[in-house]
Amino acid sequence: EEPSSSALLENSGVAVKFADEGNEDGLLDMDDYTTSICESDQFSSTTESEGQHQQTPTTEQQPKMDDEWGDIEGMNWIKMTFELQCVDAVLSVVCKMLSTESTSLRQKVQAVMKQLRDDSITTSPGDHVQEQFRILKDELKEMEARVQGLVRAMNNILDDDEDMALMNLMRIVTHPERFIQPVSQEILNEESDEPELILEAYMQQALSEVNALELLRGNIMNT
Repeated sequence: EEPSSSALLENSGVAVKFADEGNEDGLLDMDDYTTSICESDQFSSTTESEGQHQQTPTTEQQPKMDDEWGDIEGMNWIKMTFELQCVDAVLSVVCKMLSTESTSLRQKVQAVMKQLRDDSITTSPGDHVQEQFRILKDELKEMEARVQGLVRAMNNILDDDEDMALMNLMRIVTHPERFIQPVSQEILNEESDEPELILEAYMQQALSEVNALELLRGNIMNT
């Protein structure tokens, strides 16, 4: 029985068509069959490769995204509100400025004091050195007044829980019911806790500068 003029052969998921044209026996030429199988394998490999290539970015991006979120969550972010960060920044700059000027003044005073001692051994100190020493003593008094003024200002705020509580501007907006007068002492203690910590930290720095200046003033008096 003659084979039909057209038949389908399923091989490796590819339909191979027999045709009487060019093949009198109705059989598939082996060269054509081999070429078809090679093309089928190549097409399958290409399809799988493209599929893997398309999936690779998703697989690689997901761990990368997880790592980025892990880095963000692991960072030590400042949890203070914006207004308290501003207070912290201002006090930090002020204390740094006073500390730098105080250190510079101590170095100048020590240099002049050394010069006075050296001159007193050989000859009497010159008028220029004595005048410079008097100027530095006036600068020391001014510096002490500035540092002590900062200490007094912070002490005044630390003594008033309501002032410290009202420094939490964001809390006033988000929780206005907690600030309706009269405010209980318990709420004031809770709301003033974080500002108090900031002020006390910079109070310690200011007091250390006061002690250093007082020590310097004592050295000047003994010269």
